[in-house]
Amino acid sequence: MKKFFLLLVVILLAALTAFPVLAEDQAAPPAKGKKVGMGFDKMDTDKDGNLSFEELKAARPKTSQRLFDKMDADNDKSISKKELMAFQKARKEAAEKRKADKQDGKGECNAQSDDKPKKHPKGEGKKCDKAAAPETES
Repeated sequence: MKKFFLLLVVILLAALTAFPVLAEDQAAPPAKGKKVGMGFDKMDTDKDGNLSFEELKAARPKTSQRLFDKMDADNDKSISKKELMAFQKARKEAAEKRKADKQDGKGECNAQSDDKPKKHPKGEGKKCDKAAAPETES
């Protein structure tokens, strides 16, 4: 009888300790990726609704002035949330287009079924198939 009672207590304690862990997993569903414009409010330290180059540089140290200027569509030396979202959307669409073009064989290098680059005719192992281009006689 003591063994049965001890086993029951162990099972009960195990269930009670596992329940909060299971409840946490259900309470917070996993994130489905970064949302466009996420973190804008954190980067906007002066809370004026726009990002200056200094604010963006503080949050993202690798950001260049050139990239900032591309994001600044209206050239007012600040980036609004709308400008940032439009820039991120355009960048995502361009990346998807490049990927689709590569898969269709329209990109810089033709995609191959075995995903191995073709060798250059001179044996240099270049990625692009230079032999497929028509040769001109001199």
